[in-house]
Amino acid sequence: MPAAPSADGHWQEDPGAWRTTPRPRGWKTLRAQVLARDGHQCTWIDDGQRCTNDGTDADHISDPDDHRPENLRTLCGYHHRKRTALQARAARGELPNRARPKPQHPGLIADDAGNTGTAARAAASSAAAAGRTAMRDALQRAREQAKRGADDEPPF
Repeated sequence: MPAAPSADGHWQEDPGAWRTTPRPRGWKTLRAQVLARDGHQCTWIDDGQRCTNDGTDADHISDPDDHRPENLRTLCGYHHRKRTALQARAARGELPNRARPKPQHPGLIADDAGNTGTAARAAASSAAAAGRTAMRDALQRAREQAKRGADDEPPF
């Protein structure tokens, strides 16, 4: 059941209405003045073109508690719903990302920091190269020590 004016001209809200602020006394008259001022045509501008639909709703341009005619404009039902949805979305903020994280391939090499792919391969390659160098150095030292030991006379 939509809102309707009472016998005294005050706009009565539907008990199930979602409005957060009540309309003022004399809303019916104020709404009629705004619709007449705008020629009963929607004032929404899209791509430089004014909507050609009949204006049926009085919309608050900024503050919803400011009921001065300068803060009201005429919109068609479609654009009034669109504007209300845009305002609600802006007030709600950005929605959380609902995409699931991509699962890692079980064959990927990961380093201690959890990096995979090129960074992990580079780190693993660098560690392997360092390991090979250390092994090569140790082998060289062992050969030199063995050589020195072979040149010495046996103690007996």
